[in-house]
Amino acid sequence: MRRLPVLVALIWVCSVFYVGIFLFVGGFLLVRLEVNRTSTCADVLSPGAQVKVDFCLSEPRFRRAVVLIIDALKADFTRYDPENTAPKPFENKLPVLDEMASSHPSHARLYTFRADPPTTTMQRIKGFTTGSLPTFIDVGNNFASNAILEDNLVHQLGQV
Repeated sequence: MRRLPVLVALIWVCSVFYVGIFLFVGGFLLVRLEVNRTSTCADVLSPGAQVKVDFCLSEPRFRRAVVLIIDALKADFTRYDPENTAPKPFENKLPVLDEMASSHPSHARLYTFRADPPTTTMQRIKGFTTGSLPTFIDVGNNFASNAILEDNLVHQLGQV
């Protein structure tokens, strides 16, 4: 009879433990569903209901576009300050980026992509090109990763 409260307490602790593991796995190790469908120019919504704009017939603005993604480059390394007379070892090393952005402001942009750790290269590139948020479990997909099947920026630029 004395073992019954101990058995009930043990069952209670085990059930709380398993519910905790279930909630942790369901919340921390999220699984994201990928939509393997790509959009076309016919999918663009027109701004007004009565105005029908055919985006498929519009001419491309540029013949070529260069998208340069440098992974693991700190934003501090890309800033150029010509008035800095005593730069640190990592400062003012890439003046070409500042020259491009200042001489051709409508053709060159420098964006900083902030990622929360833990991240890997494939997670960052996938987040940048698809606009999706990578999950923690995507770290394992970084090794021997396949092509990105989701609708992404690189695919859309190639379709133009």
